[in-house]
Amino acid sequence: MFMRYLIVFFLLTSCRAVAQFEGIVESRNVTIDQTGSRQEYVTSIWVKNGMARIVNSASGSVPAVIMIYRSDLKLVWMINDDDKTYVEIPHADQPHKQGAQRGKGTVKKSGQGTTVLGYPCDHYVLKSGEATTEVWGTKRLAGLAATLAAILGIGEEDEESPQVDELTALGVFPLRTVTKIGGNVIDSQDVTRIEKKSLADDIFSLPSGYTRQSAGGMLK
Repeated sequence: MFMRYLIVFFLLTSCRAVAQFEGIVESRNVTIDQTGSRQEYVTSIWVKNGMARIVNSASGSVPAVIMIYRSDLKLVWMINDDDKTYVEIPHADQPHKQGAQRGKGTVKKSGQGTTVLGYPCDHYVLKSGEATTEVWGTKRLAGLAATLAAILGIGEEDEESPQVDELTALGVFPLRTVTKIGGNVIDSQDVTRIEKKSLADDIFSLPSGYTRQSAGGMLK
């Protein structure tokens, strides 16, 4: 399940700007779990003002993951629909550090280009340790990137994934990513839908009748 949070984080931390976006983003994801089994799932993200709802569909033995970010309340809710419970986690905004030192990792622009969902994309190769990630990213989604960055408090350098922090500095939003180790694909992500539309506020509210539990119980 932890890999799912990493993949969502990679999508959401990839750039920042000044405009606002309201609507839905969906992606198709494939990852290899700790047992070597292939897991496929869909990530759906609803964004509006200072709110985001993120849902990863169930895959195999891994249940669906639901998270609601509320920057107005400075909270994140992790929701378990199966037992009608939720975890509440404090979430403070973190300003971006333009001059932050980055860790080890390299990002190279290959010079190749393509179009994904109608957006012009450049090709980047990210390397960190044994992992190599290919990214097809665009700079045309500034509004979406800015909204997500503001909601999630993005900006502190990512010591675990400095190459993601480098993409942030470049203003690149990834629409297609493939990560390999030793030539074997360990995870991939393809954004399949980006739709600007008005969203109801209750999408970002806790379901009625759900019981709060400790963070330790949810993350087991």
